[in-house]
Amino acid sequence: DAAKTRHATPGTGDPLVHDHAAWDPRWDQGEEVLLAHAIEGYRAMPAGGQCAACTPKDYERLIRFMADREEKQ
Repeated sequence: DAAKTRHATPGTGDPLVHDHAAWDPRWDQGEEVLLAHAIEGYRAMPAGGQCAACTPKDYERLIRFMADREEKQ
């Protein structure tokens, strides 16, 4: 899907997966802000990141994965 491609391709302007330099300042805004941006869209990012089937929980897990903030089991 488009979000996976954009967040895995250097030069798109999107924060790359597990790039702490890019994600840490975003994470500092709060997980709720990141979730709202994912659902509502933010700047050039389309609402829902072009995922019509994603739930808020899906976005939460995806944000945690990309920001390298997954809960340790």
